[in-house]
Amino acid sequence: MTGKKYLYASVFCLQGAALSIIFSVFADYRSTGLQKIYSICISVLFWLFLAAGYILLALFFNKNKRKKLKGFPGIMKFFSNRYAAAADAGCFICMLLLLILSLIGIEQAWVYSILIGGLFFSFHLHCILNGRTAALYFKKRGNKK
Repeated sequence: MTGKKYLYASVFCLQGAALSIIFSVFADYRSTGLQKIYSICISVLFWLFLAAGYILLALFFNKNKRKKLKGFPGIMKFFSNRYAAAADAGCFICMLLLLILSLIGIEQAWVYSILIGGLFFSFHLHCILNGRTAALYFKKRGNKK
């Protein structure tokens, strides 16, 4: 598997983990029967997708570790390319909406579930796309901004 495929598969797995956060609003851990099985499956899927995403990301970094990379880690940079700008904007919007809605006192769990899932995914994309390895990948492709 090439390095690019590891990166895409990692993003796909992290998206699956974010979707399981969104679907967790339908889970009822105190019930019995089918609802309990659904709740357990959502939890297991979250951890499987998260572990697979991090393992694939580690394989991507391992494939590119021979290249000398300079600069700050991705968590400290913002808007370093157009893809990262979209992820950063999504992260800021989700954080802002979470803050506003929690101050207002909205009590619908599904709203918070969607925003937390979006924040989870966009924060991971922020770290990946602003990082040094992604910068190397975009430089190799010729996409500066």
